This record gives sequence, structure tokens and C-alpha cells, in this order.
Amino acid sequence: MKTLAEFQEAYRLPLLELLYRAASVRRQHRDPADVQRCTLLSIKTGGCPEDCAYCPQSAHYDTGVGRHGLLSVEQVRAAAERAKAAGATRFCMGAAWRSVPEDGRFAVYVHIPFCIRRCLFCHYPSLYGAPDSEKDKYLDALEKEMDLGLRRLGIDKINVRSILIGGGTPTDLTPPQLKRFLDYFTARTDLSKCTQFNYDVDPATLVGPDGLERLRGVFVRIEQPVEFESVDDQPVDLLFALFAPKNAGADHLRALARVSRIMRQGELREQLRKARTADALHALLVQDAARPAA
Repeated sequence: MKTLAEFQEAYRLPLLELLYRAASVRRQHRDPADVQRCTLLSIKTGGCPEDCAYCPQSAHYDTGVGRHGLLSVEQVRAAAERAKAAGATRFCMGAAWRSVPEDGRFAVYVHIPFCIRRCLFCHYPSLYGAPDSEKDKYLDALEKEMDLGLRRLGIDKINVRSILIGGGTPTDLTPPQLKRFLDYFTARTDLSKCTQFNYDVDPATLVGPDGLERLRGVFVRIEQPVEFESVDDQPVDLLFALFAPKNAGADHLRALARVSRIMRQGELREQLRKARTADALHALLVQDAARPAA
């Protein structure tokens, strides 16, 4: 076909006539019994954020398709060799799309919008005096949103480089709600390479009249030590914060003495650096609790 009229003639042919002519041309050049055998491999399955409606790999629908991450080069090569040995002349690869940073690590921000009052400098969206039931509903939605994000990315855990829990005042959640959030969040994040974890705190929500009338200690271990004017001129990687109510009396001094005694132990400091779980850290910090403070 060389002219527009000839193209238009072919375009207007009835479907069966067009199929007949196409089959006739094929028979002139190929064995009519010859069928190309192809093998298709999904090298990254499920969790696609796109909504193509027809595709079972979309994270928007529950289609029963499982998820697996990107296959290694060795796995793909082995599959291609098996396909070739089975007689395939074409090897096709498909991958559910996902948007992950090149190094696979995310900077994560979680917004907890609840607060007791608005500070003059604050411009973040916040809710004041919300009942606990409203906070529970927010945590319900937050958990669903986090799981949806994981499905869309096609990953089981978020590999984080840094975390900021802000608001609002995250500690305006009740203690059970705080535990619920932290348990859920840490179960879905890989903290092994996290170099910064910030958690906004209003001390009044922990130890004030509306908080818990008891001492609260927070131990933090950071992966990359920071330069600080420490007494031994060494970078700092182990931190401890103590929150005390106004009526703590001498309790906070005894607590500080205990912390000082713990942190003077070189072997214990190394154990704290090597501990892999929060439970292991807690066990090390309280193992001498039965002994009186110095």
C-alpha cells in the first residue's frame, strides 16, 4: 500500500476479511503451524500504586495476588535459562511499578494533631481538647493509611533514614494510645539504619497535673555519634532524659545518681550499643534496679 486511499480501503475492511488477508500473507512467509512460545516472569509483584482497573497487581484492590519484592539478577537469569531450555524463544519481564528512593531509605514524618492549647508560634493544623474517642479514630485512620502506603510501595517495612513524630503534641495521646501507636509504627519500620528519631514532647503531658505524677526516663541510642562538649571529649551516642514532676523531691536526684552509676560502667555501655531491641535495652538498664543508688 502506497497511497492514503489504499490505507483507507484496508481500514474499512470487515474484520473477518482483514483476518483472512493477514493469515494469507503470513502463510506466504511462515509455517502456519509455527507458534512462538514465550515465557513471562513477574520480577516484582503486587503493591502497584497505579489504578489501571483491569490489573490485579494494583494496591487499590484486593485481588488475592501476593506481593514480592524485586527479584535479583541471579533469580531472573536462572528463570530465563529454564525458559530457554523449555523451548521459549522470547522471555518477557513485567514489574509492578513503585516509587522508592534510590537508596531505599525514607525520611518519615508522622503528624499527631492533638494539643492542649495553641502556642503563639505554632502554625500547624491541630485539634484542641479532643476526646480520647477522637484520638482512637485518628489512630485507626493512621494505621490504615500506613498499611495502604506499604501495599502501594510493595514493601513489608519502611526502611527509614530519619523520623519526626510531630504535631500538635504527640504526647497528648493517653499512655495506652502512645503504646498502641509506637508498637504499630515500629513493627512496620526498619530502624536499623535510622540516624535521627525526633519525638515532640510537652513535659506537662507527662508529669504535670494532667499527666503522670511519677518520674519518667527516656534512653536514646543514636547510630551516628554527634560531636558534643562532653567531659571526655568523645562524640555522644548514648543519651538519657529525665522528666520529674514538681513534687518529686529528692527522687530525681536519686534517679540521676542511678543513671550516672549505670553509665560509668564501660562494659555495660558497650552492651547498650550492641543491643538490638528495645526490650534488650530496657533489661540492661534495669538489671541493677534492686541495688540502692550511690
